[in-house]
Amino acid sequence: MPKPYLLRLSVFHRGCTLSEFFKKSKLQAKIPFIVRESLDKVSFIIVIENNFNVHYIRRELLRGSDIIEVEILGKRPYPVLFVRKYTRGILNMLAYAGGILIPPITIDYGLKTFNAILDKRSGISYVVKQVNSDSSISRKVIEYHRIAGASLEELFGAMLNSLFKFILSPRELEIIKECYRKGLFNTHKGYNIRKSSLAYMLGLSHSTLIQHLKHAEKKIFKYLLYDENM
Repeated sequence: MPKPYLLRLSVFHRGCTLSEFFKKSKLQAKIPFIVRESLDKVSFIIVIENNFNVHYIRRELLRGSDIIEVEILGKRPYPVLFVRKYTRGILNMLAYAGGILIPPITIDYGLKTFNAILDKRSGISYVVKQVNSDSSISRKVIEYHRIAGASLEELFGAMLNSLFKFILSPRELEIIKECYRKGLFNTHKGYNIRKSSLAYMLGLSHSTLIQHLKHAEKKIFKYLLYDENM
């Protein structure tokens, strides 16, 4: 199977509240998680990497016409906010090109940097063409190369592993890994017998092990099959 491409795209969007505000305020930030709600709306968590007044940041962002909602999630040691906004199109470009976004998105004095994996050269060409034709992008840096030694499936697996480390508690992750190592998910036959043995090895009662597995399963499927009502 052909090795995938790693695309690194840095842009400054004129008229984008995030780009304009972070350039003016000389701030840096990371967006570890982002969700495309629709073709023109996204929601994300943003972590400001400077010690700055979070209420001022929220107030200034809400002045932007492309900002829908801003909520303060944390103040120390660095401001953390939840933001909903209208998108400027980079995520749509990557989605149309078959790209997989690799978090985090970084913002450095207004310059937003995206990293993505694409499995076809034609996808790279599409993104480059769209970025070059976008008159609202005043600064851009586009870099890409093939990734040696890893398939698209292996890279996607590594991304999922990072996600599970975030959504599962350390104990849930430990139990899931141990269940897999012991073949608990291989076949249905003997399932209950192995659960009892595994519970003993982990120092848990049978019912506690089942409870941990159910909680972990619910969290995993909630994120894999995203539904805000789940």
